[in-house]
Amino acid sequence: MHSFFDEYTDTETLRELYHESVNESADRFIELIDTLEDASILENTLLVFISDHGEVLGEHGGLFTHAIPMVPELTEIPIVFVGAGLPKDQEMDALLSGTDIVPTVLNALGREPPKQVDGSDIWRQPPDSSQLLRSEVWKQTKYERLKSYVAGGVWDKNGGYVSHRGSWVDRFVYASGVHLIKGPHASVARTLSVSNYWEMFKAHLPSKIRYGDPDFEFSDAMEAIPEFEREESVTEPDVDRERLKQLGYLE
Repeated sequence: MHSFFDEYTDTETLRELYHESVNESADRFIELIDTLEDASILENTLLVFISDHGEVLGEHGGLFTHAIPMVPELTEIPIVFVGAGLPKDQEMDALLSGTDIVPTVLNALGREPPKQVDGSDIWRQPPDSSQLLRSEVWKQTKYERLKSYVAGGVWDKNGGYVSHRGSWVDRFVYASGVHLIKGPHASVARTLSVSNYWEMFKAHLPSKIRYGDPDFEFSDAMEAIPEFEREESVTEPDVDRERLKQLGYLE
């Protein structure tokens, strides 16, 4: 099957194309704001501009991915709120969680968030600068022999820790298969040097990885989020595979 990466293999070209697409998305968002404002309905509309994940564009040994491994480039994303029910022209330099979006939006719309909803309204309860946030990724390929990739992360504004679960052998098999053999970007990865491969696997194989300069120790993260403890074995969660196939997540 022909892949986008079969046509574009140069790192700088791929980065330029990605940046162009990001700028185009931002321009369209601004156009939407202008359209709503011209129609005099922006003041009654709430817009949220966000991404579900970041992108690795040649970092970590030359990877191009938005799935695995868990690295800061994938977990750090911007978010913009525009419209009704929000403070005017206010920018927040704080670490937010995806769980904060629902209560923030509901409060802006004059609705009380259900008690079972995690997170908080970022304008009513600005995040504590010492707050630790958690991220999880569970990735299973359609190729059963490639195993799976499971990791959790704990972060503050300056960095964080990633804890890989399962055996390093499984992660090696998975990373090799996804990045070098079966993945859509494998054609690019196969052109890299041995030193690049070493950097690539350094982001997958260790059981614990530190990124940046977090203001806490790994043991602090375990104490703050005890259920984050690394498991020795990984089992597939109980999911409705037929339903996932209908939604296009599985083949």
